[in-house]
Amino acid sequence: MDGKWWGGYYGWRWPHGGSVLLSAITIAGTNGKLLTGEDSMMDLARSQIDLLWSLRQQSGGEIQVPYRHTDSGWADYRLASPELAIQLWNVSQSSADLDRILRLSNQDQWDRQPPPRGNGKSPNAGWFRFVQGHFPDYPEKILHASYREVCRALESIRQDSKDPSAIYIQHWIHRNPVICAALTQLTTGGSYPIYHGGLLHTLVRYYDFNQQQPGLPEDVAALIDGIDNNKFRLHLVNLSPLHSRRLVIQAGMFGEHKFSEVSITSPDVWQSIQSKWLQILLLPGNRVETSY
Repeated sequence: MDGKWWGGYYGWRWPHGGSVLLSAITIAGTNGKLLTGEDSMMDLARSQIDLLWSLRQQSGGEIQVPYRHTDSGWADYRLASPELAIQLWNVSQSSADLDRILRLSNQDQWDRQPPPRGNGKSPNAGWFRFVQGHFPDYPEKILHASYREVCRALESIRQDSKDPSAIYIQHWIHRNPVICAALTQLTTGGSYPIYHGGLLHTLVRYYDFNQQQPGLPEDVAALIDGIDNNKFRLHLVNLSPLHSRRLVIQAGMFGEHKFSEVSITSPDVWQSIQSKWLQILLLPGNRVETSY
């Protein structure tokens, strides 16, 4: 490195530069928050995002920030991405982290995000817009896009004629048909994990009470369509015309949260619960809207 803080392998000089470095400290910060409950664990990631923002420049009506540092200084200016700021807000639900997202330009373009891929990377900007009330068509569009990607990946596997003994692991990255980002976002109310080791931080997790196993019960659909100021709205539907379904909702993917109050069906009537879990019975063909 010769005394240059920006040098080194996988450093700021590297082609991916800040993309990798900021992802690593965001993963560390959000995991630290999970383990300790201390919001300050994410301050290092925030400071670096804010530093790059302070170096921003305007180009063609876009706000760009540097992603690399070379011997000549800051370089590789690109459109400021909301992805890591969304990860921080997803865990903290703080107004300051929300502002880090809302200050970015071209937010309407987030509605035209690329389709999810099976390589472990999935954009969360469209989902963020949806839960903030700006992209109502997101669930339908992302599920269609996910289905098309599953079909594409499966077809690429069928048509693959390479010698298995000569295949490198990277060969399968864009052929993975397991596409679960949309279902994760829509049902649990959390951003899809950061590639390279991020955990799944969500508002809720479900358990099938009768089968005594994790996951939504058979015939039950779930959708979280609004998140605001530490409150969220959850829709549950029992599609079975014959059988009741009972489920347990856990506060947080790891049980790290607690429900303080709940409103069922009537948005103006709140009931204090102060619990990590909530059990709900869905009658046949019944739909329930809950807020927390």
